[in-house]
Amino acid sequence: MRKGERGTTVVYADRFVPEDERQRSHETGEEAHAVPFLKRFTVFNAAQCESLPEAIAATAPPPPPGLIEP
Repeated sequence: MRKGERGTTVVYADRFVPEDERQRSHETGEEAHAVPFLKRFTVFNAAQCESLPEAIAATAPPPPPGLIEP
């Protein structure tokens, strides 16, 4: 990353079941309760970074003409 560059914040959302909750549900026969969580990351465009390995710094080829992307 070059000095003065700013990243973009992205948020990853998921759920997990703690080990003690799995054990409790196995012992009682009840369904295990998942715990939701959010994790925040700051990401940068590869063009904002210096000294990246060639495999990471390579740009992706453009999609074929007429391809409909979601």
